[in-house]
Amino acid sequence: MKRLFHIPTVAALLATALVIGCAQLGLSPADTFNKKLAAGYATVDAVAQGATALVQQGKLGDSDKANVVATTKAAVQGLDLARSLYTQACPPGSPATCTAPSATTKLEATIAVLTAMQTYLATKGN
Repeated sequence: MKRLFHIPTVAALLATALVIGCAQLGLSPADTFNKKLAAGYATVDAVAQGATALVQQGKLGDSDKANVVATTKAAVQGLDLARSLYTQACPPGSPATCTAPSATTKLEATIAVLTAMQTYLATKGN
């Protein structure tokens, strides 16, 4: 009997939904730079787990796998850069109102790429 759902894939997709779509789920969204950054790193993990499950199921080819690996590595670099920019603009002890527009822009762009990757992987899982 063929299962309709592969447990690791479902788990990774649910984790992804919780990280990115918490506002749609009625939960409070990440409201600080550091919370958004943590969500970004969690999303990298969810993408990697989802891709691994799809590879194991034979639903993700070698070129797609290579693309996911390259994209997640670039995303980690983007998140690291965003964190560095934020720390430079708002070192520890800065007022809570401190902002770092370039760090926020980099973070949002990186999360957008991760969200697109999640959407792509979701289509491969169907």
